[in-house]
Amino acid sequence: AMAAGMLPSAYAIGDGGEFRAPMAIAVIGGLIVSTVLSLVFVPSFFTVMDDLSRLTSWLIGKVVGEADDGEESDELEPRPAQGPVRISGKDVEAPAPAGTRSQPAE
Repeated sequence: AMAAGMLPSAYAIGDGGEFRAPMAIAVIGGLIVSTVLSLVFVPSFFTVMDDLSRLTSWLIGKVVGEADDGEESDELEPRPAQGPVRISGKDVEAPAPAGTRSQPAE
C-alpha cells in the first residue's frame, strides 16, 4: 500500500513532482528490499545456520565419540539425598525420591 501510494510521486505528477520523484523512488526501493530481506533472506539464513550447527555437532560427536565402555553413565542424574539435610541451619529429613513411598516414622 505504501509503495502504491508513492507511485504518483515517483512518476513526477503534479507541481514539484520532479523534486519529490527521487525520494519516492528511494522509499519504494527501500520497501521492496526490506520486504525481501525479512520474508526471504532471514528465514533462509536461519535455515543455513541451523544446518551448520547440526553438522558441527555431528562432526564433534564423531571426533570426540560416545562412551564405549558398555555402561550407561549416570553422572548427570541427581542422586537422592541420604539422611538429614541441613537447610538454613536446621537439620531437615530429605524427601523420598520420586516414584517411591515414604515409610512412616516409627
